[in-house]
Amino acid sequence: MASYRHEVADGNFDSACERLARAPHSCAERMEEARHRLDEDAIERLQEAEVSDVRIRGDTATARADEETFDLRRIDGEWRVE
Repeated sequence: MASYRHEVADGNFDSACERLARAPHSCAERMEEARHRLDEDAIERLQEAEVSDVRIRGDTATARADEETFDLRRIDGEWRVE
């Protein structure tokens, strides 16, 4: 999950979209548009977020990154953001 947040913050949208369990066809374009609306402080918070409180239940999990909780799903052995 930390890699996903870093990829978004760094503008690597194609790679970030590959980490999603279900990415729409225009995923990278939408992420790019959203990133342009972020100020530098928000981008820095994405890059520095601490992942904690990971709870795994089979092929699903939740993880906290700062104030947000993310749902994850294991697909073909890799964790994807729901």
